[in-house]
Amino acid sequence: MAKKSNFNISIDPSNVVYTGISRSRDGYSSARMVVKSGEKEYMSISYEWEGAGVPDFAINLMSFMKNSGMEKSGVWAGKEDAYEEFSKKKCKPKKKNKKEADDDM
Repeated sequence: MAKKSNFNISIDPSNVVYTGISRSRDGYSSARMVVKSGEKEYMSISYEWEGAGVPDFAINLMSFMKNSGMEKSGVWAGKEDAYEEFSKKKCKPKKKNKKEADDDM
């Protein structure tokens, strides 16, 4: 049998183009980060969970956002073009209805 090992990803904070943490009215929450990893290449990391608890990934993402001055979710200042390019190439976020948008943290 092959030995299993951990898989680690290192992210340069200057390449982060989007972070977001949201909660839907049906009890699910999500935390998401988009990183520009190369010319016309993007990595999207998404974590979803149900219930009131908050997993380590979301706690760490909140700390990262706070330490980077991005406590509110969204496209990072100066990275709008990169996020727009990513949005066109990758799965487009589903449109939220007014209630879900109001529930975002």
